[in-house]
Amino acid sequence: MDVEIPEPIRTKHPPAGVNESIKLYSGNLSASSSTASFLAVGEITWCWLPTPRIDYEIASSDPEVLQWDMAEELAIGIPGGDIPEIDAGSGEKSPIIHARARLPEMSRGSKQDMRRVAFHVANMPMTMGDSLRDGGSWWRGRTMLVGNGWSIILDSRRDSKGIRDQLKEQGGFAITHTGQLQRAGGEAFAEEEANDALELLGCCLSFAFGRHIAPSLAEGYDSADQVVWQDWRARRISPWGTRHSIIDETRQSDLSDIFLHFAGFWEDYLMRDLLTHATHYYIEASDPNPIQLAASTAQAGLELLAYEKLVASGSMSSNRYGKNHAHQNMSALLAEYSIDDSIPATLASLTQAANTPTASLSGPQILARMRNGIMHPSREKPRYDVEAWLDAWSLARKYLILSTLGRIGFQGSIRDPIDEEKHVGKVTRVPWAAPPVKG
Repeated sequence: MDVEIPEPIRTKHPPAGVNESIKLYSGNLSASSSTASFLAVGEITWCWLPTPRIDYEIASSDPEVLQWDMAEELAIGIPGGDIPEIDAGSGEKSPIIHARARLPEMSRGSKQDMRRVAFHVANMPMTMGDSLRDGGSWWRGRTMLVGNGWSIILDSRRDSKGIRDQLKEQGGFAITHTGQLQRAGGEAFAEEEANDALELLGCCLSFAFGRHIAPSLAEGYDSADQVVWQDWRARRISPWGTRHSIIDETRQSDLSDIFLHFAGFWEDYLMRDLLTHATHYYIEASDPNPIQLAASTAQAGLELLAYEKLVASGSMSSNRYGKNHAHQNMSALLAEYSIDDSIPATLASLTQAANTPTASLSGPQILARMRNGIMHPSREKPRYDVEAWLDAWSLARKYLILSTLGRIGFQGSIRDPIDEEKHVGKVTRVPWAAPPVKG
């Protein structure tokens, strides 16, 4: 029996090219400040550069515009409900003003009976998923994520390879995936619930791919498949660049597993904060410029995880934690997840730096020593070359990745940041995972 291959998720605003703006609305607009309220005609546009944002451009011949103090920002709105789109340049009278500016936040709609939300995702790396078709073309681009009562679809673009090649050449931003969010049972949900789920998705994807990734241009649909909500807020997205991805493009199941575990903790405000902050530490630590700051940031993330795991759980007193050296707390955290704290043999420069006249230091010991030399400079403390710092950076990121995944109970495989083999499909199973069941 043939299996029907689905088409990708469609949205009201189709994906554009690299760094190409997307027109969201053209027609009547309301404008107001503390000194004036007037009607205008204009456009609202999603722009990518220099950072993702919403811009508006308006023209108005309303006499009330003369009351506007141009030193004040305007609040822009779309009057009424279903508004027919018109040419933004139309109008018999010459406009009194013509203005263009950034629109900080905007969402609209009745939000009644919302059953699904469609959205875009920019600058997300490729994962080979289930098959999709579009006309006579098909490709492996669908990823399914399930957790905390939500079902999410992520569909890569048919031209995803070409888009990524352009991103590598030009940099900046482009939509790489279109997604859909809905309750696993198809129930209606509120705007606040949708925003919460989209925040969860953004946090998970950001951690998995080592860069800020966020759903954008969300549209809520009711049971009759009519748009009842639009969210045009611009969340933080990293410009395209080389970053380490925990997820290998052949391992869709690992991304699904990470989402499932993130979702399982999301209702606990303390764990939500922990995952959010750990993700931010990891993303900032993934930028090696300067390398000393990146390595030190990864250690700060480890200390965050160590305190929560050791002290908040009750296995170590806050007093004991405070009296310990930083490397002792890091080693205790790694031991919780069976993570080897010795320095891998492939990190030759760091191994050499850790060989002191009296002892060979562990990974946490040399990381703490190098960071202390930066944070508390002294002429008596040793200096380390760039190669040693590069090794320290790689090891600290590995510890941070594994400790975060250990905390949520992930059992899959990752791309190891210190593995010299970088080819597609080269993954390493996390050290605490149960051995695979043999057939």
